[in-house]
Amino acid sequence: MKKLVVLIAGFSPLLIGYGVNLMLYNFVIAKLGMTLDFISIIFFLYWIILGVVLNKFTKSKISTPFLCNLPALIILILILFQELINKQYWYNNWGLATQYFYLPTLRVGFKLTPNFMHYMWQTYIVSFVLLVLSFCIGYYMKVIMKFCNNLINVR
Repeated sequence: MKKLVVLIAGFSPLLIGYGVNLMLYNFVIAKLGMTLDFISIIFFLYWIILGVVLNKFTKSKISTPFLCNLPALIILILILFQELINKQYWYNNWGLATQYFYLPTLRVGFKLTPNFMHYMWQTYIVSFVLLVLSFCIGYYMKVIMKFCNNLINVR
């Protein structure tokens, strides 16, 4: 049952992306003075916090990060299929859902994608790597903090 909750939590970027899309279309982001950079940073902070929360929620140290990022991997595979094989996005709700999933992460993904890379699929891959890294930072926060404390105490 706990693993199902972790898997469902992995689909939360879809709902957040849909909300960001609604806010973009209704100019809520502009009216509030927010930028897409701010939204991306807030989303990654949310993903880190989700990692911290799910660390206390489950006992498995390997399957939880995998299960929570599994939806992101599946969506990435669907996006790569659409971009590289199909050469266009699907004109239905599945095509929209794949784009909504990564919408909160794309701004930071664009900024971290090297300038010589000019394809959208490369930005999606960078965004996926950022999702996995940010979740793992939150999930393994105790281990990271313990390691840092040990480094400080060695001196």
